[in-house]
Amino acid sequence: MKTITTYLITLMLTLAFLSAGANTGPWFDDEGYINDIPFDTEMIVHDYITQFLDYSFEDEPFIDDMPFNTEGIAAGCKYKKALSVIFNLEDEPDIEDIPFDTRVISEKSRYQTAIEQVFYFEDEKDIHDMPFDIRLTETINPEK
Repeated sequence: MKTITTYLITLMLTLAFLSAGANTGPWFDDEGYINDIPFDTEMIVHDYITQFLDYSFEDEPFIDDMPFNTEGIAAGCKYKKALSVIFNLEDEPDIEDIPFDTRVISEKSRYQTAIEQVFYFEDEKDIHDMPFDIRLTETINPEK
């Protein structure tokens, strides 16, 4: 808590100083340019660094010398590596936080949907394929 408070105070003071002198700077007035260094410091640093390193980077033409997609191979390797990680997670205890049985509600919903569905069938032609009258309560036994 102490570090957060210190951080917030430092942040607020920094913002106050920056907003107070946003146009001209907080403490100094602008000076005119004075050319008091008679040499190019950037070239001196460049020459100093390049004297120790002998390199030259030239643009190379594109050479299609790899018969495979290295980006695809790298992505596949990362994928396999991610799948090989084994997470050891602790089993959580069951928490009875739902005051109803979701399985029962799901079954009732499916049942209600099934009985509300309306089927439309076309009338069939009258076909006499039964050897007896199906309107009778008793069937006729031809052997008797």
